[in-house]
Amino acid sequence: MATYKPIKRYLIPLVALFIGGSLAFLFVPSKMDYEWKIWRDQTIEWEKQHYAVKGSFTLNGEVVTNEIGDWSEENSHLNVSVVVSDDSVFEFQVVFQEERIYINSADTWYQNELSPRFVEEFAPLYQPFSWMRELLKEADRIEKNRGGELTTYTAFFDTFDKFEFRGYELSEQEQTSLTVIEKEGQIQSFTFDVNPIRPETIGPLDSYPNQLSYTMSFTIIDEVQIVLPKEAYEGEKLE
Repeated sequence: MATYKPIKRYLIPLVALFIGGSLAFLFVPSKMDYEWKIWRDQTIEWEKQHYAVKGSFTLNGEVVTNEIGDWSEENSHLNVSVVVSDDSVFEFQVVFQEERIYINSADTWYQNELSPRFVEEFAPLYQPFSWMRELLKEADRIEKNRGGELTTYTAFFDTFDKFEFRGYELSEQEQTSLTVIEKEGQIQSFTFDVNPIRPETIGPLDSYPNQLSYTMSFTIIDEVQIVLPKEAYEGEKLE
């Protein structure tokens, strides 16, 4: 038995050290994991503020919608302009108030509870920061760069498990990214720039974009004040 004592004496600590090192390697977060957590935690802080916002959605390089208004986590109101043609624009007002949506179009009010369908159709206007957190779960790579007073976060996406944006199914991607610019810890803007690969599930006769993009800017304000008229609460149910 004495022959094995030296081996036990050194082998057991070495095995323990190897196992411990392996576990530490597995559980110590990577730089990307660390930046992902920082970014996610920042969205929770940004969400607590009130903002004047501007948004724009483009499809194949052409502007489809412009939005401008005030946003807070529980109350938001925005004026939306939809480009119908070169010389025609359709405008309406949308209000998100707690768990309901109100739309004013041509001086007529419509209202309903906020269903997942409405949330998806107006993403990311309704809750841009929770939308961002969900999107970040799909990120394949994350980078963080500082330049002067500005910090830029960029998430890159190769594939999406199951993600829809403005009515389009997104799966395999080519050079798709989400970029957030912040100044002294406060968000200034974000851009979701999408270059999708046409899914096989999309029929050959169905339209599908080569490129789409959404950008939104944020300016902190003191509060969001929304006073809806009686007609809004009694408006026709929005289908």
